[in-house]
Amino acid sequence: MELRKETRKIQLIGTSSYMISLPKKWITSLNLKQGDEVILHAQTDRIVVMPKKFEKSGIVRIIMRGIPSLDYDFLKRYIYAIYMLGFDEVILEDVEASPTLITKLSEIIQKLIGMEIIDVSTTRIVFRILVTPELDIESVLKRMVQMVSSMFDDAGNGITDRERLKNLIITEEMVDRFYWLAVRLENRLTRESASWGEIRYILGSRMVAKMIEDIADHLVKFGGYADDLSFGMDDTKSLVSEIQDVFKQSFNSFVNRDIISSEKIIECIEELQRKIVGKIFGSDDVKYSLCLLT
Repeated sequence: MELRKETRKIQLIGTSSYMISLPKKWITSLNLKQGDEVILHAQTDRIVVMPKKFEKSGIVRIIMRGIPSLDYDFLKRYIYAIYMLGFDEVILEDVEASPTLITKLSEIIQKLIGMEIIDVSTTRIVFRILVTPELDIESVLKRMVQMVSSMFDDAGNGITDRERLKNLIITEEMVDRFYWLAVRLENRLTRESASWGEIRYILGSRMVAKMIEDIADHLVKFGGYADDLSFGMDDTKSLVSEIQDVFKQSFNSFVNRDIISSEKIIECIEELQRKIVGKIFGSDDVKYSLCLLT
């Protein structure tokens, strides 16, 4: 179940209190009932409502009923979406927990950091995401940058040592796992953030995570073309090193929130793009051109 934002009117009760109603589906999905206590956090630009039992346990749960389809591709999208919601525990009820379904789910969650099946009955499956809620999104992004930087090393050196190109696919899969973790953390932090400044940084982190993941994908494509490269190998290796340097500088400017540095890096990127385009138009070698295009 996707919990969407809804608009409610504030109602005056008596002379000194106000009241708002909450959608029933929100209450049932979080396994709440009449009489449960909630904690109100008054912040600068919002009021946050949190069930008291979640604060006590530190575990945020959601109950979902049924699975619309058992098709593998659908299940993969469905589980990934659940993971990204940011809950600590997900309870699927009203499902036929057959061995086939459990096998499919177990295979899918292998690529999601920290997600495990902790309980299974005939009609119920419980997932627990064993990732610390306080995990720093910046640390996840830094790890993604480290992995992509190693992919640049393998891509550059793989031009002459083709065995290293095989590492690209393995590392790219690890980057994907950290990307989904980053999205999960960003969704959770967005709900819990106290100020617009924090939310703005989180949304920026989401864009950065996606760009890092895209770069990893492009490096895998580069490896496919570089495997047959015979022309311009030294030149290509040098360009890969230049792009790697700009990649690292770009991330550092984001982390440090350095606008001046960012402007200089944009100029470097534009110059590098002109350089690459010139080499592409000046070459008749298809593999060389495809390597530079990626």
